[in-house]
Amino acid sequence: QFIALRRSPETIDKVFAMYDSVTPADIRSAAAKYFKQNNQTVITLATKKGA
Repeated sequence: QFIALRRSPETIDKVFAMYDSVTPADIRSAAAKYFKQNNQTVITLATKKGA
């Protein structure tokens, strides 16, 4: 889906209507598609001791 953003008061209403249309099932489906074990990168950040 996409939305054309124009300088009209209705634009923000359209954006929020799109957000409201997203269901928990949509989020689960997207997560299953993109957040896969073989696509993950793990980064560990730590500070130096004494710094």
